[in-house]
Amino acid sequence: MIARHSGSRIAAVGLAAALLIAFAPSVVRAQQDATKLEAFVETSKGAITLRFFPAEAPRHVAHFIETASKGGFDGTTFHRAIPYAIVQGGDPLSKDPRKKPQYGTGGLKLLPDETSAIKHLAGAVSAVMLVDAAGAPIPGSSGTQFFICDTWQQQLDGKFSVFAWVVDGMDVVRQISALPRIGDRIEERVTITKVTIRPVSPPDPEIGTLRVRLDTTAGEMVWDLLPTAPENARNFVRLARSGYYDGATIYRAIAGLLIQGASAEGWPADSPNRKRSFSIWNVPDEFTAEVPFERGIVGMAHSAAANSANVHFFVLVNRAANLDGKYTPFAKVVSGIEIAEALSRQPAVEEKLTAPVTIRKVTIEKRP
Repeated sequence: MIARHSGSRIAAVGLAAALLIAFAPSVVRAQQDATKLEAFVETSKGAITLRFFPAEAPRHVAHFIETASKGGFDGTTFHRAIPYAIVQGGDPLSKDPRKKPQYGTGGLKLLPDETSAIKHLAGAVSAVMLVDAAGAPIPGSSGTQFFICDTWQQQLDGKFSVFAWVVDGMDVVRQISALPRIGDRIEERVTITKVTIRPVSPPDPEIGTLRVRLDTTAGEMVWDLLPTAPENARNFVRLARSGYYDGATIYRAIAGLLIQGASAEGWPADSPNRKRSFSIWNVPDEFTAEVPFERGIVGMAHSAAANSANVHFFVLVNRAANLDGKYTPFAKVVSGIEIAEALSRQPAVEEKLTAPVTIRKVTIEKRP
């Protein structure tokens, strides 16, 4: 995630001012459009899909989108890795195998810093920077190169510009991170064959056509996703398709009111998921008066903080008017509500089921 630089720190004030003018149109486009865009990164090891943080890093997002749209990443490589930590790529010099000794030195010193409170969690995509002799990032030295975190790299928080996150393809990131290396240089040529900027998937109009099939040890529940909460529904879809919920548990119940799942803490000790990396990011609140919290509604659980929902969901088996406008409803049970009601009445201690129910598999399909 860093490139070595033997010289002194580079002043970035003039560079930042110049870039502010040069990138102004693309920055505006990034802020307006990038929340609904994703980057589909095709590599020789599989595909990785990214979403953007245009509010926090508008220039980095604009630069990435423009570079991708012009084919600037096509033919570059992931040339560097730290096992189970980061993978690094995007150097324009890496298009040429003859320049392998120079990989990691190209495409830098193009952008001003855009550090923020966004953490370098698993799946974070951040800008590579030069560092000085003491190992400190040099201001204004990021550009086309980027790195992806396989696990949380807490020591990088607040020092590098996070501009995107992975929504699909963390298994590919992990595979690349574990490839044989000489030092931190990947021996195999891992090519980024193409980066396509496209609308987020599934697109908003498709959300309301999707169905969730939840296979549990207590029976099957079927939900229809609601078009009123596209970001929350989309987040659930990507986690389900990644296999995150497989083996997790429904662990909480309030008799005659609701059941709640699903946490990674429920994975059995031998679950393959414990050896995988998942990109878990909060989604925005999508409260709506259109969908009251009544029997059969599925909502996203969250903390007291705004926009803090991520993986936990709950299923209501009775009306809960106190939740209206305070939680996001994203699906509705169309089959199996009796299973949820029976589970809500199972023995529990302080709302924790004494015998949690395992989710065998979550399948996303089109409604008939």
